[in-house]
Amino acid sequence: MAIDVILVSLGAIAVHGARFGFENYLGIEISSAQQLIHQAYTQTYPAFLLLYVALIVMACMSQHLYRTPREIGALEESYKVAKAVGFATVLLVLFIFVSSNKEISRLVVVFAGVTNIGTLAGWRYAKRLYVQKRATTTWATQSAAFWMRIRTAMREYWDQSTILIKSLSNNSWINCS
Repeated sequence: MAIDVILVSLGAIAVHGARFGFENYLGIEISSAQQLIHQAYTQTYPAFLLLYVALIVMACMSQHLYRTPREIGALEESYKVAKAVGFATVLLVLFIFVSSNKEISRLVVVFAGVTNIGTLAGWRYAKRLYVQKRATTTWATQSAAFWMRIRTAMREYWDQSTILIKSLSNNSWINCS
């Protein structure tokens, strides 16, 4: 979930910066935490960004995207990501419209949604590949260890059987002839 928050925030900041430039962020000199909080309260974009992050996290939770089920494929998981991000983006645009805020660019919100679909689906696909590789490697290692134990046990059984047969054949009281 933390990775989603970071990716959504970075994606929204990148789209905002691509649309309006980064001069506003780089020109601000803030010397204390209180000034940083005051700057965040007076700007509308950080507040809507926090709302957008919360909406995306809740939409992803409703789609059960914070676990990697093996029974669904990567394409279906990407579809669920697109559905969750699309729903959160529509809700954010609706909230901006209802609040009659003219400062927030709907174009930035839509492009942030498209960026978030790509980054979140890509992150989940990479995580899926990692989990599958790890599971395969673990299974192969455990399988090889299992067969080595079987082979060792069979060899020990064979050696003990051979020793028993030799010791029985060397005993004169068992001799049938």
